[in-house]
Amino acid sequence: INDSGWLHPGGFPVTVDNISYGGETVSRVAPAVANESINMSQLSGEVIVRVPQAVGGVAPSEGGSAGGSVAQITGTANLPLASVINSTRGRVRVIGKRRKKRQVGAFRAGTFRVRQVDDGEILLTLRGRLDCGATASRASPKAEASARRRRLWGNSSGGDFRTRGGYSSAAVRGTRWLTVDRCDGTLTVVREGIVQVHDYGTGKRIRVRAGQSYFARAVNR
Repeated sequence: INDSGWLHPGGFPVTVDNISYGGETVSRVAPAVANESINMSQLSGEVIVRVPQAVGGVAPSEGGSAGGSVAQITGTANLPLASVINSTRGRVRVIGKRRKKRQVGAFRAGTFRVRQVDDGEILLTLRGRLDCGATASRASPKAEASARRRRLWGNSSGGDFRTRGGYSSAAVRGTRWLTVDRCDGTLTVVREGIVQVHDYGTGKRIRVRAGQSYFARAVNR
């Protein structure tokens, strides 16, 4: 750990929660900034992050993705918007800022890119390869099912989040929901609260309540 409070695993800088020396906190994670950055905390499991640029003045490591630096995160880190978070084997808390209000949500079992739209809503776009060709059909049933879908569980007690799949998006204001991208469409399942789904194919906006689901069928767009 250097003097500025950066931890450098394999050339990628990750801000840890707090750095203490002699019982006194000397460095903290920077707060989320509206339309610039979020804070992400690893709650459990393995969490891998790819940022789209150098962080803390350090160039992306050669071992990282062509789109930026890659690192496994423990604790809490401040990440620029457009970062991709892989929580397929873990669970994370995302904290953003909308005007003066904090946006807090927990997410798991998926990979997503974080952005923020003009009105401050935090947009999570499902990422990961969706193999809808013949290659997937030749795999084992379990591998085929995995290749043909991507998903993300979300739980927000008050933040303004939107998850976006290939054929619909789901806006929430405090709820628990699942978004599943498949080759034939995007499925939204609501466990708690109310979600407003925007079906890209029909252009309709549908309110989906707890215990209900909505499937937006794939269309050529």
